[in-house]
Amino acid sequence: MPGADHFQTAIRRSVTVLRADLVRAANRKLDVLLRLRNARCLVSGGTGRIRVVFPTDCGPVSAFEALASRWRRKPFSGRGMLKPAIRSLWSSPALRVAAGYSFAGAAFAGAMLLLARALPKPEFGLLGLVVTILNLTSRTAPLGTDGIVIRNRMDPGPGLLGRLLITATVFGIVVTFFCWLIYELDLLVLALILIGTVAGAASFVAASQFQAYERFGLALFLDQGTNLVLLLAAAGALVFHMTEALIPIAMFTGGFCLTALLGWALLLRARESGPSSGAEFDWREAISFWGVAGGALFLHHLDRLMTPELLSFEALATFNVLAAVVGAPFHMLQLGVGFTLFPQLRREDDRAGRRRLIRREGAVTAIAYTGAASLLLVATPWIVRLFVGDKYVLPTSLIVAALFLGLVRLLSSYAKTIVKAIGTTADLVKLNVFSWFSIALAAGGAAVGATWGLEGLMYGIAIGWIGHSVAGFMLGAKHLTDRFDIRKEPIK
Repeated sequence: MPGADHFQTAIRRSVTVLRADLVRAANRKLDVLLRLRNARCLVSGGTGRIRVVFPTDCGPVSAFEALASRWRRKPFSGRGMLKPAIRSLWSSPALRVAAGYSFAGAAFAGAMLLLARALPKPEFGLLGLVVTILNLTSRTAPLGTDGIVIRNRMDPGPGLLGRLLITATVFGIVVTFFCWLIYELDLLVLALILIGTVAGAASFVAASQFQAYERFGLALFLDQGTNLVLLLAAAGALVFHMTEALIPIAMFTGGFCLTALLGWALLLRARESGPSSGAEFDWREAISFWGVAGGALFLHHLDRLMTPELLSFEALATFNVLAAVVGAPFHMLQLGVGFTLFPQLRREDDRAGRRRLIRREGAVTAIAYTGAASLLLVATPWIVRLFVGDKYVLPTSLIVAALFLGLVRLLSSYAKTIVKAIGTTADLVKLNVFSWFSIALAAGGAAVGATWGLEGLMYGIAIGWIGHSVAGFMLGAKHLTDRFDIRKEPIK
């Protein structure tokens, strides 16, 4: 019908005009918006659509969809608030590294529980002793070199590696002699301790170098890769029904050798483009670092070293199982805090930035500790029964003591890291002295607390950690409240 045809034609023309008006309005609106985003708008002729070309080509976008997405008023939603909060938490390097350390801690805990199930108690005690010694000596044998490469830009070349190997070898010989004198270990076990000390020191310094570069993933693998090797050794002990600890000890030592070779191969390959200029090696500063780190590490392992003397090897075996389930996660969290907080504090020039950084990372760590402690308080007995049956029984009071010890260790890690990152050499020397006073305090507290068994010994050790934390926070407080530029103040 002619009337209908005219009516349809009029409708089409009206729609065309309206669409053209909308496109022009969209152009005006999008012109302002896209200028702010360094973009440009192109109108496709005859299509009534706007083609938006961004620096990264994301294809055609409808003008109506683009405007609607900006003009639409979204109702308040907790979900919209939760996603940015989770993204903000995960952007924290401390949380990401703590997650990696938690995975490594889970591997270590699983390995120790499987070995406790597979090996007789005396052999498991020997294995736990050697693992403790190597974890201690691998971090103390460098004599502070690890702190120097993080705090100052050092050239990771043959000179640094040669100095490190000589230092670690001499240190390892001394440690091996005392292990023979005190524990009367076999020569083969002593040889593995010497090799593991040297290789562990090299691996730890390589991890520290990558930590200074803020390549946290690689540094974490070099630092904690041996836990995966120990887990493999535990699986082998179960499958092949091993009754001796020698093969797991040898595999654990081999893990240190592999990570040391990998770390230094990567460092030397990166250096092939040309030696990097580095600061002069300062032995006084290195020894200060060694005293601070060595004191804290010795304090960390003091409970394992004193338990056989004050109680019994059976009590040490129980403590090893408790440490594998409850202590390992908090130890990994403690290492994660120092791992990331150190270089971030070094970058901050003003007190406000440092305090803001510590508050942010402290809040994340507090959330992680609260969640982990609540879970472990409930799940620890079930986990122990699952892995070792009724061979080891952990009462609730013992678990609470371990959780409290983990808390004071975590506080001490914050205090120590603050002083190491922004303190002067004089502050490091003072913290070094306080660290050894804390060890004496912890040893005295353990001797008195052992009267009430393993729980009393752990609370006695905690007294030393509290003293160490108080000393560290007092030394670091002035660098968080005064105007102090770590890049301008010379090391005294």
